[in-house]
Amino acid sequence: MSTPTDREQRLCQMFDSYCKSVQDNTVKYLRRKGGIRAQREETIDIDTLIDLLPYEDEYSSHRFMVFADELSCEIDSELLYNAFLSMPVNQRKVLILDFWHNWKDKQISEYLEVALSCTVW
Repeated sequence: MSTPTDREQRLCQMFDSYCKSVQDNTVKYLRRKGGIRAQREETIDIDTLIDLLPYEDEYSSHRFMVFADELSCEIDSELLYNAFLSMPVNQRKVLILDFWHNWKDKQISEYLEVALSCTVW
């Protein structure tokens, strides 16, 4: 099986982001609807109160995956994810290797086959 292209990965990421938005909006709608229903009822039994307690399920789809050729990292912040997507692939590689893999500048420059002074931007 071939590795997905950068365009295919971005399309998957965009679709994943859209699905998360739909999912989050649905949860907000259902919580609002449950709150309105609870306000209209004069007496609420304990089971209903437990159902209305706020809680957040965490799914792996709530994290964002950033790809830079063969490298990838997982990000929790959508703002940071969008910033990553706006960068060229080589800059993404430098950040992934530096922050997620804790590589030194020399290792990064050797891996990317560039002069050490070029890794600073």
